[in-house]
Amino acid sequence: MIDRDLAIKYLSKIHNLSICKTSFVDKTREGTGFVLMYLYHNKDKDITAGDLANKLDCSTARIAALLNQLEEKEYIKRNKLDSDQRITIVKLDLKGEEYISKLIECGIKHMQEYVDYIGLDDMESLIRILDKTKMFFGRNDLND
Repeated sequence: MIDRDLAIKYLSKIHNLSICKTSFVDKTREGTGFVLMYLYHNKDKDITAGDLANKLDCSTARIAALLNQLEEKEYIKRNKLDSDQRITIVKLDLKGEEYISKLIECGIKHMQEYVDYIGLDDMESLIRILDKTKMFFGRNDLND
């Protein structure tokens, strides 16, 4: 089985290759999983509900609904900023951090198995093809 670091490298490459920038594809990011992952990767920062709305390019009402779901599951906690009670800081709770950690470990394991299945050469070819695909869909003549 390939090592963990190589699996993480491939996961990161594929994640960073957002191939299509259509509104339909971007809407799929608006789920609770994206919010949890964003909070996990930015846990040392004060993330506001407004930051999440901007990052996801969706309404604050949509974010509020997502945060309500996550709070009910005890995955996040929300606190008002002492200096400005209108601003809500969102943090992962312990249960949310454990949940995301398990998802990440599962993703790494699956990537290790996938690369073992297709082989390193095919994985490198896949990354190269995805990168070319991203360049194709990013062309200006397609966005007119």
